[in-house]
Amino acid sequence: MKNFIIFAVLAALLGGCASKKDQSKIARSEDSVLLSYDRNISTEYRAHNGKLYKNGKVLGKYLTAPGLGMQIYTDEMENGYIDPGAIKEHNSKKITEIIFVPNEFLKVISFSHNDGVCKALSAGKYVHIKEYITIYSRGEPIVAYSYDVLMSRKGMGKISSRYDFVNEKLSYVDKKILEKLNSTVADHVKKSVVLSGATLLGLLCREKSKRLD
Repeated sequence: MKNFIIFAVLAALLGGCASKKDQSKIARSEDSVLLSYDRNISTEYRAHNGKLYKNGKVLGKYLTAPGLGMQIYTDEMENGYIDPGAIKEHNSKKITEIIFVPNEFLKVISFSHNDGVCKALSAGKYVHIKEYITIYSRGEPIVAYSYDVLMSRKGMGKISSRYDFVNEKLSYVDKKILEKLNSTVADHVKKSVVLSGATLLGLLCREKSKRLD
């Protein structure tokens, strides 16, 4: 969690201290809305009554893991699962993992291949991984960034990353803090790629893992 220290600093600079009333409102997970950004396109995720909705469509029930946040997996038809093993059984062409903590962050990670993700991986082919991350403060997004990379059992291709959203308030933040933000995001992307690869090999497709770094 060291990478998120800089985000906490930015949160304090952008939002200041919340009142007890604000804190109570922000802490509620029900009806929490989080946005994922893909350039100028935003996707709305809403948690309500133990289920996650994407742009108004119910994905399914999510799992709450203490200290880790809420989590759900979906297949290419956007059917939701708590157990990712169920997706592997029908060789889904796209597996998406969604991890979120209301008013803190949202991560949407997709693994895709036209032959089926796990079948392609088992055959030594490269699977496309794309991840979108949005960091929040006091109910509003601070920054959103994404990356995509091709990965197989043998290793990974070149990582491509970018910012998809930057809160306009960041234009008033000290230059040194912004430089630290850029460094933190770059470091987090590298670590996320390795973690996503481990998730793909060890959890989603149950492959014998190899070092990806």
